[in-house]
Amino acid sequence: MKRGNAKENPMSSWRSHIRGLAIPLVGLLLITACGQATPTQSAAPSGAASAATTATNKTFVYGFTQNPVGGCDGTQALVLATTGNCPLLVQEALIRYDDKTKSIVPALATSYTYDGLSATFKLRQNVKFHDGTPFNADAVVFNYRRVWDTTFDANKLAKFPNAPTIPFKSVEKIDEQTVKVNFTTSRADTMLYMTTWPALIQSPTAVQKMSAADYTFKAIGTGPYKITAYQDNARIELDRNEDYWGTKPAAAKIVLVIKQDASALVNDLLSGAIDAMRDPSIEQIDQIKVAVAHLLRRADQRDEAAVRQRDDAPGDQLRDRQGLRRGALKGRGQGDVRRDPRDHARVQRRGAELQVRQG
Repeated sequence: MKRGNAKENPMSSWRSHIRGLAIPLVGLLLITACGQATPTQSAAPSGAASAATTATNKTFVYGFTQNPVGGCDGTQALVLATTGNCPLLVQEALIRYDDKTKSIVPALATSYTYDGLSATFKLRQNVKFHDGTPFNADAVVFNYRRVWDTTFDANKLAKFPNAPTIPFKSVEKIDEQTVKVNFTTSRADTMLYMTTWPALIQSPTAVQKMSAADYTFKAIGTGPYKITAYQDNARIELDRNEDYWGTKPAAAKIVLVIKQDASALVNDLLSGAIDAMRDPSIEQIDQIKVAVAHLLRRADQRDEAAVRQRDDAPGDQLRDRQGLRRGALKGRGQGDVRRDPRDHARVQRRGAELQVRQG
C-alpha cells in the first residue's frame, strides 16, 4: 500500500504537463513573495504561526495574452495553461504535486493511502471556504459527485472536460474527516491526476446558489486568494484570503491583466504598470533586457556619484545608499515623501521574471 508522501512514478509526459500547469502559479507566487515560502509549498496545519512573517500590503500585477476559457472554476476549465493562474490561487485539491521533490504531498488532506483501486483521505480540520462554510467530508463528496456522478443533479448543470482523466467509480464518507474514493481500474498515475483540475474542491453552498455560467467567474474555494472582480478577457482581481489555513501569501492583492497584444504588455511592464508578464517573444525579451540593464546602469551611476559626494558633505545631510539607488529610477531620493517604494524592487522583479521565463 502506498502512503501519502511516497514518490509516484507517472508517465513522463504527464509530469511535464503538471509542471507546465504549475509554472504560472509558482512563478507568480515566487515573485510575489520575493523569496518567501509560497502557500503551495507548505502543508502547515495552521497559517497563524507564520502569517505575520510573510504578509504585506502590496499589490502584484501580472499580465498575459491568453484569455482563460472556462473562467476560474478549475473543474470547468477548457484552456488550462493560463487558466491555472486563477483556479490554482483560489481552489485546492486534497493532494498536490510538488515539482521540487517530484512527489505527491498533502494539501486539503493531511494524509492518504492508495492501494490501486481505492484511496482513503484524512481531511484537514478547521478549514473554511471563502464564503465561511466548512470544508469537510460532505463537501468532498459533493464535489466529486458533481464532477463524476452522472446521476447527481449538480453534474447535469455543467460540463467537466477533464473528468475522464481520472478512473473515478464512487466516493463515500467514512466520517466527518475521512473519505474513500474508489476507482474503476488500477493505474500508476491515478493519484497524480487527483492533484489536477477535476479534483479541485469548491464550496457546495456557492455552487448551488448560482448557475454554472455565473459561478465560473465567482468560484469559491479554500485557496490563498479569493476572487473580488472578474472582467472576462480583461482583468481578474484576487484578494488575499486572510483566513487561509496555510502560510499566508506575501501580496495582499493580485491583479491579472489580459491583453492579446503582447507588445502592449511589454510597454506596461517597462512603464511599471504591471510587475511581470508571461510569454514575451524573443525580440521582446531582448527589448526588456536592454531596458532593465539601462535602468540599473543609471541607478549604479547615480549611486556612485552620491558615494563620491559623501566625502565632501556632512554625513547627516546624506540620504542612505539604498534610498539613492531607488530614487535614481524616478529622480527622487529617500527624503522625498512622494517616492514610490517599488521603484528599484520592480526593476529587480522584472529581471527575475526574465530568468523565470528563460529558465
